[in-house]
Amino acid sequence: MGFFKSLNDLTKQAKEIDASLPPMEQRMADAMAQMQQANAFMAQQTEAAQAAFDPAAVAGQAQVLAARDTGIRVNFNPTLELDLLVHLPGQPPYPITTRATVSQVHLGLVQTGSAVRVRVNPATPQVVHLDW
Repeated sequence: MGFFKSLNDLTKQAKEIDASLPPMEQRMADAMAQMQQANAFMAQQTEAAQAAFDPAAVAGQAQVLAARDTGIRVNFNPTLELDLLVHLPGQPPYPITTRATVSQVHLGLVQTGSAVRVRVNPATPQVVHLDW
């Protein structure tokens, strides 16, 4: 009788869990939204990397104004949303907000008030590549 009682308890628990979950359509919509966010993030990272290695790219510095964890991890490294004040030679500083996956080794470099090296293509100044 113990086996059937355990089986009955598991069935009851499964029904309770199923009842507490949102409908399948909602879960699929949430998953699709997360995939779209991930695709947009990867496109932004690709654009930043391409801009950094463009021959027209300029090296500069950015002051970290704020850093927020997005909850996204890439190979166990956190993706942060960074508010930066970008300083390029011969130009006035300008603020931007960007997302970047930061290696565990470099987390200490993105403290509020710290300076990080950046590369920016002047044609697309809002696209910043953090130059570790």
